[in-house]
Amino acid sequence: MDTVETSLWHNLTAETQRFIKDFLFQKLSNEKHAKILSIYADLIGELGATIKTLKEDIKAQCSEEGKQWNELMQNVWGLLNSPNPALIQSALEIMGILFGYSDKEYANYKDELLPVFKQFLEHEDLKVRNAAISSLCAFLKNVDHKDCKPFAALLPSVFNNLIVFIEKDEDAVRIIYTEKVI
Repeated sequence: MDTVETSLWHNLTAETQRFIKDFLFQKLSNEKHAKILSIYADLIGELGATIKTLKEDIKAQCSEEGKQWNELMQNVWGLLNSPNPALIQSALEIMGILFGYSDKEYANYKDELLPVFKQFLEHEDLKVRNAAISSLCAFLKNVDHKDCKPFAALLPSVFNNLIVFIEKDEDAVRIIYTEKVI
């Protein structure tokens, strides 16, 4: 069943919708455990995607607060600028989820995204690099072929990272790239 079809988001008050949005980012920013961080990132990404893809008849039932999440990407960009690799990884996970639901919407931001992906494919933290590859793949799956061309320059970095991942933990690579990317 489609998430948008079963969403109860429109039944919540505007105050509750605002509280949930703020609460998720607050909890994410203060969390220390990697698995819980990943859960918050998934929740934020899925909620953002749900809001973005609400059908018009459902949107008509929503408060103004429920129809959009204006500060979502601003908060994600803030996480990308964090010195904490776990928060950067979370931001990339959120982006990957959003890209998966966005169709071609984010193609307009390819010039801004290219240096972001390049930066995090070269990050010192392997988990950040892995999240960058996953997010990059989600982005490339949902844009026109012509919009993919500038990202070809990142392929050597992607392949070099895959080699590093295989050398460090072959089983983790197998799980990651069979479940999330390929």
